[in-house]
Amino acid sequence: MKGNRGLFAKKGFLAVTAILMSAVLFSGCSKIAEVLEETLGKTAGSEEVSSVEDTSEAGGTSEEKGALGETFASKLVGNYKCEISHDEVALLSIYNVGGNLYAYLGQAMTEDNGKLSPEDNIYSYYALEIMPTNAGAFLDSSATSAEAGFIAFSDMSNFSKYWGSPNLGVITLTDDGIKITAKDENRNPLYLYDAEMNFVRDSELKGHFTYDTSYVDSKKGQDIPEKLCGLWQLDGDDGYFFEFIQGKDPQICGFQIYHKMPGTEVKLGRGLVAQDKNDTYYADYTVLHSGAPSTLQFTVGFEGDDTLKLSADDFNHAAYDYIGGEITLHRAEREDTPLVTCYAIDDANAYKQDIVINAPDLTTRKIVPQLLAAQEIENNGGYFVRADKFVFFRYYANENMPNLMGYDGNFLWDKDQRVNSYLCYYDTVSGDTGVACKDGGYGPLYYLNGKFVTEYYDVNDAYSQQYIMAYYPDGSGAEYLKDMGFNNILDISEDGEYLAWNDFNTGRTQISEGNTYDQDYAVISYEDMLIDAEFCYGKLVMLNQNSESGYITFEVIDPNAGEKTNLGGFKPKGDQEGYVRLQNTIWEEGDIYVGLAWVDMHEVVTNFTVVKLDTVNANPPEIVYNEYPEVCENGGYPYFGLNYDNEVLVKTVKEGDVLLSNHSFGDLNWYDSFYSANLVAKDYLKENPFEAKKGDTVKILQKAEVCGENAFVITADAKALQDVQSADFDRYADFVWQNYTYSRISLDSVANGGVNFKEEEIKIDNLDAYEAVGVRQIGKQEEIPAEGPFAADTAEKAFDLVIETYQKAIDEGWDREKAAAEGLADSVYDSVWPSGFQKGGNGGYTYLDVDKNGQDELVIVYDGSLLAIYGFNGKEAVMSFNKAYRHEAYLYEDGMIQVLFGTMNSAAEYWYRYNTESGQILPVAEKTYTPDKDQEKDVQCFIYGAEVNSEEVIENYKEWGIFPVWAWEWADELTEEEFEACKSKMKVVKFPKATPFN
Repeated sequence: MKGNRGLFAKKGFLAVTAILMSAVLFSGCSKIAEVLEETLGKTAGSEEVSSVEDTSEAGGTSEEKGALGETFASKLVGNYKCEISHDEVALLSIYNVGGNLYAYLGQAMTEDNGKLSPEDNIYSYYALEIMPTNAGAFLDSSATSAEAGFIAFSDMSNFSKYWGSPNLGVITLTDDGIKITAKDENRNPLYLYDAEMNFVRDSELKGHFTYDTSYVDSKKGQDIPEKLCGLWQLDGDDGYFFEFIQGKDPQICGFQIYHKMPGTEVKLGRGLVAQDKNDTYYADYTVLHSGAPSTLQFTVGFEGDDTLKLSADDFNHAAYDYIGGEITLHRAEREDTPLVTCYAIDDANAYKQDIVINAPDLTTRKIVPQLLAAQEIENNGGYFVRADKFVFFRYYANENMPNLMGYDGNFLWDKDQRVNSYLCYYDTVSGDTGVACKDGGYGPLYYLNGKFVTEYYDVNDAYSQQYIMAYYPDGSGAEYLKDMGFNNILDISEDGEYLAWNDFNTGRTQISEGNTYDQDYAVISYEDMLIDAEFCYGKLVMLNQNSESGYITFEVIDPNAGEKTNLGGFKPKGDQEGYVRLQNTIWEEGDIYVGLAWVDMHEVVTNFTVVKLDTVNANPPEIVYNEYPEVCENGGYPYFGLNYDNEVLVKTVKEGDVLLSNHSFGDLNWYDSFYSANLVAKDYLKENPFEAKKGDTVKILQKAEVCGENAFVITADAKALQDVQSADFDRYADFVWQNYTYSRISLDSVANGGVNFKEEEIKIDNLDAYEAVGVRQIGKQEEIPAEGPFAADTAEKAFDLVIETYQKAIDEGWDREKAAAEGLADSVYDSVWPSGFQKGGNGGYTYLDVDKNGQDELVIVYDGSLLAIYGFNGKEAVMSFNKAYRHEAYLYEDGMIQVLFGTMNSAAEYWYRYNTESGQILPVAEKTYTPDKDQEKDVQCFIYGAEVNSEEVIENYKEWGIFPVWAWEWADELTEEEFEACKSKMKVVKFPKATPFN
């Protein structure tokens, strides 16, 4: 029952809330008969008439209609009950929208006295989408059964996200109802208990969409126009529909909202609509997965017979799918509703764009694909993932890639390449390749419970962020596992059940299982920082280090039990150089062995330690190996294994590695275990790139991994920028990367000793046809428009607006808050406002080319002192500098600004640099110290991230229109001599006499 563990955890949460909401869920049940009979002309418990509902004969000629009859989807519509135990039942309501099946399932207790119906005793509920694996199967009038994927979601758990990938099952008509049978006996299609469940149709059940007419009765005042009734499609969205259904009462009509996007849960709302005497419409409806009623107030405007305008002050679909104040709808037909269909992950048809089929009801229908989970997964924790017969990998378009030097010489890690990245596949049976989607991620790729997971770098208007993004292989259903913070993936468990990731900002570790199962763990103490983590025998081993003392601590998380255990730690010796890395772990009869490498700033290994952790008896950690690993003399990182006596063996390889024999050239070897190597390609790279001369072009291995029966290899051509000397560590910064090649080598070559290997290049065409993945919560920012008060197309016009605003502030006597809100410098108020800026005073403005680029900036001065600077960013004037209270500021001829601050007990010196692109200043360095001669001298100096990574800061601004938050954060500590070197060597600017504002 391991596959249902997440469900059982969920039920405990649902039960408490659902009991409290049961009265709300079915508050209108007693009046359902009158509502449907009087308004929609149907008997209680049956489906309302709808052009979207497939309750009538299919479209086509009259002869075809008579021959086709009622579709399989229509036959399934109704309310059902299935006994789970002597006092528990499952209630199922099935709805049909244009051939798509949706269901509402509730678990309820029965009472012997019969006073309450099962619907009054629901303790847990959720919604289901039922999607055939054969497109159009639900439209077959002759069918009595169909295979389908069942996928659940609920407003009471995980914010209506799918619980996971679809469960496969077969739904079959029976004499008194339906039978639902699991394809996998361990996964009930309905997320319940038995592999087979028989549901009996029950006409006494009311179903989910039940209404009390009191709200619309209080609003009605005139008849619903006949031309409003029918099916309408939202302009620009093929999957969004409104429907107004004419009933017996001319002043009330049925109402339906339907929205289905690929990979996301359906938004299905049903209810009633009335129109008052003032031509305002009022809708009262329920959403499929929610028991709470929703209301909508709107107006209607007709543009001919086929176009409709709906307007509302706050138009949204039950708090989902906000569209805007006015929407345009076009009249539609039933066949315009796309069919949702499940596809296997290794079915190339799933990745075709705009899939269309000829349906059994003789209509041509668009398809919305939903990807099933893979049955066999091979997660390498790298760049190639095998899912059934497809190998998925991230591909970068060469022609769109600039020359770069990349992190550690590997362009796969370069965040800037994310705009170029595509998720592609290789069919291991046919050899075909194709594009699955454009994902915008970078770095390692993982597959978890139906979705790919990757790191995704983004920037908003406050700071840079890194998310963990999950999406279906076709790019649909993309969402962040957490929508704030700086998150990085740690590891995925050996069985692919759990993904561990870390939120750097909060210092918390998350373990996720698909979309529904999330465990959250805090660090041991505030001073502790997670260094790394790795799954070992299904448990997550965490390496933490105290930032103050350097003390190392080990923790183990058991995600099955939801428990975290502290296994103790130790204080490293004082001669340990560099920072510590977790290299690999081994489970041995209750003991966990952990390998730790110390690496210096040049990525050179200085020491290697293996620690034995006792998970059974809680003994303190035991150091079983601690010395410099001789195997790392020629580069590489150490990994360890154990012999039969549990003695430590150290190599520069670990199980699963595909590496060159001489680190950067030579044979290509696959280590299927720590103890054995297989020769994949003899003399794969014959030249050592670290012996290149300036201008030489060399080939460098970027990544090689084994997936299934193939080795997949990425190489890059690089040009040497200078003569390269062989070194004990990688010198990839000596090269600039040019072209990239993806290729495949069959592991048949291993049997030939790697001599006659054949390498097949993998090429992907037609990349430009694919749009980037759209993430649910936050998408890539568009160009940021000018929104400030001083927007203009030239600097002169923008600065005139600034001057006019200062003049107005003086004339009207604005206070400090009012002036600041309008974009003025509140530094003016600290000493001179308003008297200093009156006619004949010493305050005012002047123009000065701060950065010597030929464009003057607007400078606010008083009595020759700098108060503020306004720059121009091409769109608007921005206040780049505003002198703080009790600070003194000096502008230097090279555009640098010095700011001094001092009291009796402390002082500080700050340096900034004017940035031409943005019209803003960026921090350079800071020095704080104690000026009191009677106190012990305490000096601290820091250099800012904006100065350390100035090129990345500017590129960030060019792309996003904002700077990353770390531009204003400290990067490294400096000596006083280094701080002095950061200061301007030019002269202080003497300002000309200021021009008064009045």
